[in-house]
Amino acid sequence: MEAIELLRTRRSVVVRNLSDPGPSKDELNSIIEAGLRVPDHGKIGPWRIQIITEKGQKKLGDIFFQGFQKRAWGPGNRPYD
Repeated sequence: MEAIELLRTRRSVVVRNLSDPGPSKDELNSIIEAGLRVPDHGKIGPWRIQIITEKGQKKLGDIFFQGFQKRAWGPGNRPYD
């Protein structure tokens, strides 16, 4: 497939519609390598990439949830006070 055809036919997928298996480590490395080569007109590099494995997803979700609770439901900040 030529690059232009790939770009024309590419589609986004809603997260809830993603399914296993995900990309292998080699495939993921190829994706990251390609992504790092995109133009950086905003001069915001160097890039920092973090890969969150299935094991780390729950821990990260817990961290976000705790932060949200502290921010959204702090003293005097309840929706029905």
